[in-house]
Amino acid sequence: MFVNYDDEKQIVQLTKNGGGAAICKTGTAIIIATFVKDKPMTSGGFQTLGMTVEQVLAMGAYLTEQGY
Repeated sequence: MFVNYDDEKQIVQLTKNGGGAAICKTGTAIIIATFVKDKPMTSGGFQTLGMTVEQVLAMGAYLTEQGY
């Protein structure tokens, strides 16, 4: 398992064989998203850590704007 923490973006990235997760903390919420490298998305392509991080950061920004 590989763990990376980005202090600027406040996100933890976890990877292992076949998938991983991204974790982000807001004022009162913790957002956790997982991905599986071999799982196709409905929009085409496969799930990736980069796309997972992007979605977690977007949700974190939204929740922060809403006061969470």
